[in-house]
Amino acid sequence: MKAIILGITLSTAFEFISLFPLWGLLSFNFKKLWERLDLRLMGLRWIILSILLSFFSWLMFSLTTWYPSEILGGISVLLLVAIIPSYSFILEPFYLLLFAPKEKDQEIEHWQNWVNTVQPNKISVVLLNKEINNLYATGILPFGKIILIGKPILKELEESEIQSFLMHEIGHLKENHLLILYVVNLLAAFLCVILHLLFAPPHEAGALINVAFGTVVGVSCMLIIPSLLQRFLEYRADRFAAQRVGQATYVQALNKLNEVSKGMMEKWALNYPRLHQRIAHVRKHT
Repeated sequence: MKAIILGITLSTAFEFISLFPLWGLLSFNFKKLWERLDLRLMGLRWIILSILLSFFSWLMFSLTTWYPSEILGGISVLLLVAIIPSYSFILEPFYLLLFAPKEKDQEIEHWQNWVNTVQPNKISVVLLNKEINNLYATGILPFGKIILIGKPILKELEESEIQSFLMHEIGHLKENHLLILYVVNLLAAFLCVILHLLFAPPHEAGALINVAFGTVVGVSCMLIIPSLLQRFLEYRADRFAAQRVGQATYVQALNKLNEVSKGMMEKWALNYPRLHQRIAHVRKHT
């Protein structure tokens, strides 16, 4: 039973933590956040993660009971915390290809053909049946690399602007940015566990002190470190795209996306540079 409780708790915590970057971009407006959530995807992800985490929690508890050992216990905990980033970067892309709400029509086939001219038969293009003013890449395994396009993008942006952002996402995938993020997320998770094992306050310090320590360590390792790396990789993908579609074309596309998203690209976010910072970087380095 305690393995199931731990699995559900970790899965629920992951879902809440994953919402903070988007909620921040929306100025912590709960109504706007609710409108953008894909509850079907979140629900299925929560169920799958809960099952996986519960199973590995049971395995961890069983191994440490059968073969008491601090080393074995440490290895078990590291394997347990590795499940969440592994799911996000490896398993979820295949779920998106198979089950996520999406549409296939002539327009998306057109963009799939365009992407194939840049990276032949290596990246799938999926149109999400959701009002999301963005494109994003996911997946680190061959045949599991995807570019997802929100429906408003095809309505609001010109062809050259869509090409610019597809090239940005291709840059992420071609330069293995997601693989780098996955490795850093794993290392950050391991660092979180190691810091907790080495420096956690004794139980006598009280529950509040222990919760505060765990929160500071968890946020520092699992949120701040990967987010700062992602900011750097966004600049890299901007340069990749601007060098291929042209600086002026890419800057125009950034401004248009900011307009379509009602100024969201100028809002501060830990994991994304602001619009004016991205434009300045593009003009300096391309």
